[in-house]
Amino acid sequence: MSDPGQTTLALSNPLDGWMAVVVGGLALALVLAALLIEIGRRRRLADDLAANAANYRMLFDSNPNPMYVYDVDSLELLAVNQTLLGHYGYAAATELVGQPVLTLHAEIEREAVRQTIARLASSGEGQFKRRWLHLRKDGECFPVEIFSQPMRYAGHQARMVVARDLGDQVKAELELLSQRHFRESLLEALPLPVFYKDRDGRYLGLNDAFLSFFGASREHFVGKTAWDIAPRELAARYQAADDDLYAHPDDTQVYSAQVMTKTNGLRDVIFTKAVFRDHQGQVAGLVGTVLDVTEREAADRALRESRAELAQILENSPLPIFVIDAEHRVVVWNPACERTFGVPAAQILGSHRQWSPFYPSERPVMADIVLEGGREPDVARYYENRYRRSPVNPEAYEAEDFFPHLGDGGRWLFFTASPLRDSSGKVVGAIETLLDITERKRAEEQARELNERLEARVLQRTQDLARANEELRLAMRQLVQTEKLASLGSLVAGVAHELNTPLGNVLTVATTLRDRTEDFVAAVSSGEGLRRSTITEYTNGCLEAARIVERNAQRAADLIGNFKEVAVDQTSTRRRRFDLREVIDELLATLQPTLRRTTHQISVEVPSGIVLDSYPGPLEQILGNLIMNSLLHGFEHVADGRIRLTAEADDDAVRLGYSDNGAGMGEETAQHAFDPFFTTKLGKGGSGLGLYIVYNLTTAVLGGNIALKSAAGEGAHFDLVLPRVAPRLAEPAEGQ
Repeated sequence: MSDPGQTTLALSNPLDGWMAVVVGGLALALVLAALLIEIGRRRRLADDLAANAANYRMLFDSNPNPMYVYDVDSLELLAVNQTLLGHYGYAAATELVGQPVLTLHAEIEREAVRQTIARLASSGEGQFKRRWLHLRKDGECFPVEIFSQPMRYAGHQARMVVARDLGDQVKAELELLSQRHFRESLLEALPLPVFYKDRDGRYLGLNDAFLSFFGASREHFVGKTAWDIAPRELAARYQAADDDLYAHPDDTQVYSAQVMTKTNGLRDVIFTKAVFRDHQGQVAGLVGTVLDVTEREAADRALRESRAELAQILENSPLPIFVIDAEHRVVVWNPACERTFGVPAAQILGSHRQWSPFYPSERPVMADIVLEGGREPDVARYYENRYRRSPVNPEAYEAEDFFPHLGDGGRWLFFTASPLRDSSGKVVGAIETLLDITERKRAEEQARELNERLEARVLQRTQDLARANEELRLAMRQLVQTEKLASLGSLVAGVAHELNTPLGNVLTVATTLRDRTEDFVAAVSSGEGLRRSTITEYTNGCLEAARIVERNAQRAADLIGNFKEVAVDQTSTRRRRFDLREVIDELLATLQPTLRRTTHQISVEVPSGIVLDSYPGPLEQILGNLIMNSLLHGFEHVADGRIRLTAEADDDAVRLGYSDNGAGMGEETAQHAFDPFFTTKLGKGGSGLGLYIVYNLTTAVLGGNIALKSAAGEGAHFDLVLPRVAPRLAEPAEGQ
């Protein structure tokens, strides 16, 4: 039986069957031989792979650069070499294998590393190089440059990395960069123009000071020679100087020249040059500086001229001047010293005898003390209270003293000494200037004596003036009292005139009543009998007469009462509480006889209830004087004058306004209105004291102030501000 599915071949010829067996056997042999060959080849290949792996591992572990392999998907480290372990501070590979490759990177770069690995994996990029910051086990960071390429490792898609430590290289680069920056900063920081050229004369570099000095751009010089930028004659001089420097490379070349600049024109300069060498010690070029000495040359010329001028000043000065050096030797003794002190310059120059013209024995002069530091105790020791520090130079002293050995009878000298310093501030000498003040001292003494006599005369005149002032004050008081009495007399005259009418009426009625009474008595005495009509007529007449007498007597009593109140207030400084409106009404009542004879009117806009604790008499006198001033001056040529009185009050003060529509005052008149004896009616009845009294009473008695506003043709306005409680007077004011 044949197995199911097995195909049975029928052989018609036995030979054919043998041949088939033989062919099949050969084929099988060939297959077996081929298998044996393949197995051998694979064994050799495996052996080669094992050998290659061993060699690769040996190369990996023994590589002098740190190497590692990581899985690009999991980012795990698959292998690290021994160099990496030692360089990064790890003891065994097990500390790193299986850890993230990011362990080897500084934390600040790990995100960038992760993104870079993802990009390399997705792009299939081959070799890759970049600088990173790696991390040792102890946390120290150091720069590396990595080289990586993709590979298959133990069935993983991986990348093998070689890391090269750049620490020393970076240090060297930083050092080189620092040196270059330092050199560039140094050149730019130098205030002097600096340039450097190569061996062929081409400018390699220049600092900003050089460009600023010549007024040209950097491109104008760099890469060019002097022949390219300067006139041929000047370029030839520069070339000759450079050649001379190259011929003597160990020397520093210094020479003066003149250069033409765009900004400052022709300048005097000093070139200072030296060669620089390359790394083989060969001369590679030169570096030079340019010192602008134009101003210095001008200053030197000015200094020489100044010294010549100073020498002329010292020689021609009318003041004696001498100078000592740091060794206290006399180095200047001008002709004025020779003339004043009688000592020739040849006799004293170069010596230490500057004291000899002034003192009988050797001692320091002021210049000696100043030269030694100018300590005040030393100055005071020799000059006591006859010196002071100079108000213009704190290092200098000035003094005046009497020198009995000079001239006939001695001389007074005023002298000033000051230290002399060089350009570095070191004291190198001292100068002393002297002035003969003998005549001034004599004049001062004469002036002092004259002043004493004058003071005595002034004292006598002052006493005389004081007596005259006292007499004037008494006269003023008498004049003021006279003015007040005149005012009161005018008031009395007006009141007397006003009393004539009621008293005349009373006298007339009394006379008539007497006559009727005598008739009535005669009728009674006749015995003829009285008619009722006679009695009624007589009694009615008596009643009418009584009413007329009573009315006129009351009017007279009121006039006398107002006059008495005003007269008492104005003749004494009596303090009391009063209503302002009532005082004004009482005053106006006493002035009615005067006002009734005019066509002028007074309007009073003063509310009742404004109570003052003050002096009503001075207030009445103030208002009376103002009213009379208006009548006498303001309304002289005004037919229909108007006077207006107003008042307003607060808790502390009352503002009282007085105005008229009279002639007013010009600016000059208004400025002097309150001055005593100032009047525009001199010789016409004006005393010039009215407004002066008004001002004094307002300020001195009532404790207020008064202001005047007036213009010609516009009337006058007086503004009085009075405290509701007047200040108390020390004693009654006499004459008020």
